[in-house]
Amino acid sequence: MTGKHRWDSNSKKRDKIEGGETFRLANKSLDTSFLLIADILNRISDKSHYTLFDSLTTQCIYIANNLAQAQSNPKRRRKAAEKNLTRNLENAIRKCASHFIDNTRINADNLSVGDIRLANERYMIFLAKLGPACTMADGCSRRTNGCKRNLALRAEAWFLEDLVYEMENDVLHCVLQTLDRARQPDSPTILIENLCWFFNKSHQYSLTFPNGSERQNVLKLYENNLSRFVQIIRINFNASFIGNLKALITKETRIASTIRFDLAEEARSKVIQHTILDASVLQYLMSEIISNIAKYDEIRQNLIELHDLFHSCDKLQQLISSLSDCLIRYFADSLHENQYLTGILEIRDIIDFFETYLKSFSCDFKIFSKNVRNSIMENTDEKSTFVRVLVKNLDKFFKQSYKSKICPSIEAQEWIDAIPGVLAYMGIESDVLKYYLSESLMRRMFLMNINFLEKFCNPDAQCIERRFCKMLITEFEEKATNLKKILRDFESSFHLITDNHDCAPQIIPLILEKHAVPRAYHDSMHEKYPIPRSLQTSWEACIKRYLTQSLENRSKKIGNAYKLHRLELSSPFELPNGDRLIFELNLPQAAVLECFNARLKWSRDQMFCEFERFDLEIIRKALRSFVKAGLLIEDRCFYELNQDFIPELKEVRHGKLMFKFTESL
Repeated sequence: MTGKHRWDSNSKKRDKIEGGETFRLANKSLDTSFLLIADILNRISDKSHYTLFDSLTTQCIYIANNLAQAQSNPKRRRKAAEKNLTRNLENAIRKCASHFIDNTRINADNLSVGDIRLANERYMIFLAKLGPACTMADGCSRRTNGCKRNLALRAEAWFLEDLVYEMENDVLHCVLQTLDRARQPDSPTILIENLCWFFNKSHQYSLTFPNGSERQNVLKLYENNLSRFVQIIRINFNASFIGNLKALITKETRIASTIRFDLAEEARSKVIQHTILDASVLQYLMSEIISNIAKYDEIRQNLIELHDLFHSCDKLQQLISSLSDCLIRYFADSLHENQYLTGILEIRDIIDFFETYLKSFSCDFKIFSKNVRNSIMENTDEKSTFVRVLVKNLDKFFKQSYKSKICPSIEAQEWIDAIPGVLAYMGIESDVLKYYLSESLMRRMFLMNINFLEKFCNPDAQCIERRFCKMLITEFEEKATNLKKILRDFESSFHLITDNHDCAPQIIPLILEKHAVPRAYHDSMHEKYPIPRSLQTSWEACIKRYLTQSLENRSKKIGNAYKLHRLELSSPFELPNGDRLIFELNLPQAAVLECFNARLKWSRDQMFCEFERFDLEIIRKALRSFVKAGLLIEDRCFYELNQDFIPELKEVRHGKLMFKFTESL
């Protein structure tokens, strides 16, 4: 018994000695390891610092093994060994991580994306190997297994809850920051790829988070980096933004699955919340689309590709609201002085696109238009600013055209034609325009661009156009004090109109139908306002060109205007005293009689062919009226001027004979 007891005593003594020796060896090995680590930290170069992790991983695994061996010490030694080794191991890891982060940030401009990823992956390998090393059971006896297990659980809990998340979070943010500073042209794309890569690598090296708090930490980390991604997009906007966004959306389900949690719905909602339907981001995106017309087609195509995403978000009203706000701001800002009126076409194209785009959602475009109009009406200052700048640019454009005697180009006609539609879309009525339009501007508009005036003077158009027409006619008819200036303007511009084939047919119908100029022309025959000969010649040239080229194209619309107009029949009559034979006729009669200024004899077929698009019954009535009055002679199917015709004198004005047909159609 004694021997046995002595043996037992010796055994305990031997265990005590061996345990102390093991502890001393562990401490010595640990000191050696830290010396090696310090040497590595001091000697690493800028681009080779990732080699630290291979050596450091080996040393930390060795330290962890010593930690496990130290657990076989007697109870009184175990706590000290556990405390010292754990603290030293933690210090080593923190020192390593701190060095990694500092070097990565300092050398970010010199590191490629590949170098940063390689360093990040090495660090993940280190973390992956260190965790299992803390729970290694190699070299541990069975009788200390329970103690080891308790220590391992404590070490693992510390490792997961404190160090791993902290280090991974720091490393990921460091990588994102360095990528952001790496002068990459497609930084948003790299950030998306790096985010996916990080979670995939975390899964590959089994860096998982088993409890609920860590699960929330992962989701929080995910959200934080999405927020950073959105911030970078705002700074580095380019046409590939939507493509990058689609890449993130398509990969988010895979990201959620790689971190071994059922985060698909949460992750998707967070992606949408922080990107697509973030109000400020969407508004910024639409502003860029509207203001960067050069990229318009590319961005529009990408936006169409995101149709399904918008459709699934159930946030269409927010989309419409953001689009409306952007358009309103663009309306107010686009027509600044240096831009003239080209912004009108852009606005029209954008409105057309959004109308089509919203219809693809089965959304009534009227709702969208109403939102814009209501917002404009609520903000009187923006509306007034828009109209004021529009009128100012109109005045500048027509003033330059008037001085240079150049008719507006086809492109100019296009954007001028777009103005009424844009104004009507914005809910701006003629009362607002009338407040800003000057008499000189209206006169230039009338003289230099007839298409624009016709747009507003169309009797079948909206109320805004009718009011505008009435306002113009009032300006031209009632301000007699400026009549001489108006006539001088016509004198200087008629030669321009008659020389321009496109403009000539447009001005005469407007003048004849609206009675803006004929009345002024008629009133000017008073002694107080004599008509210059050059103006009369220009006017006659306009009438002739109109009658020969444009009347038949306007068909019944012109034929039904039964107002009297003047026409001189120059041959074959020669009147004494320099008198001129001037007839007052309705428009179809004037059109028919003008043909006899070209030649004296016409067949009925030739006459009908000349007016093939005209109402032939009106032409027959005009011919019969001339035959009945004795001006024409009808011989079977031919008509010719009666050279023996003696017209009935109706009135004499200033040496000019005026004759009026009483026969109406």
